[in-house]
Amino acid sequence: MKKKIIIPIIVCLVIVIGIIGFIIWNNRTVSTITLDINPSVEINLYKREKVKSVVALNDDAKDILDDNYKGKSLDDSFEILISNLIEKGYVDNENNLDVILHVDGKITNKMVSEQIEYEFGKKGIHTEIVIIESVTKEDEELAKKYNVSPAKIAYVKSIIQDNDNITLENIVNDSVSELKETKETGKYCDEGYTLEGDFCLKEINIC
Repeated sequence: MKKKIIIPIIVCLVIVIGIIGFIIWNNRTVSTITLDINPSVEINLYKREKVKSVVALNDDAKDILDDNYKGKSLDDSFEILISNLIEKGYVDNENNLDVILHVDGKITNKMVSEQIEYEFGKKGIHTEIVIIESVTKEDEELAKKYNVSPAKIAYVKSIIQDNDNITLENIVNDSVSELKETKETGKYCDEGYTLEGDFCLKEINIC
């Protein structure tokens, strides 16, 4: 009698465990994308390139994120993200946009960069994408400290490596465009100054 009771219980437990395992498996993160523009965001994907979550990595990113991303395709999510960036004044259709991109998982850098170029292109915005192939544990730790993505830390470190006069603290909060200029010229200006040729000129607000 006891065996007759125990066997159905075991079967039910196996079924329940199987269902839970299936749900967890289907909702696991299979790819992670980080984008640095000025806002820095992390996009987590589960199966079929559906968005599981979009995480703000700095305060600016909180300004452009809402609850409209979860469960959407990556294309649709990029479209929402771009509309929010334009609405909040982070980019307009007269600007070229510099982006730092890093992808980890099943999806590739090439696939994502092409999607970014296409979606921004529909708004008349030309993108220049800096692809970071890999990040280290140190990059991840520093990213948490400075509220940026590990990819941005990796890019900043590549600049510092070529320029002994520049430190991480000097430029980690610079925009991607400013970082690209620093990488190309080896020069940077403190906050409140603009690089003009070989000189840092103080910015003056004229009312």
